[in-house]
Amino acid sequence: MSEHNLLTGYSPLNFPHLVPALELDDAILQFSDSFQDFGLPTEVKSMDDIELIMDAFYEYIQQFNFWQYYVLDVAKEKEVIQGALSAGKIQVWE
Repeated sequence: MSEHNLLTGYSPLNFPHLVPALELDDAILQFSDSFQDFGLPTEVKSMDDIELIMDAFYEYIQQFNFWQYYVLDVAKEKEVIQGALSAGKIQVWE
């Protein structure tokens, strides 16, 4: 194995598009550790328990504003892409 392979890794630092996934994972872990705080069953025994947990999670997750990761300024992005194409700064994938 080359030295380069040993140093390769995926993280939000070198792959910023992973930030939403990491934040969602963290939110799920925090929520899972807080069932008692939310008055939720810590042992799932029925479909009602599942629905209760799912409803509570839906409410909990709203505070994180994950919608912001799917919003972009189309006009600005179009301008950036056109500028890169005009400047020849685009490398074709092979």
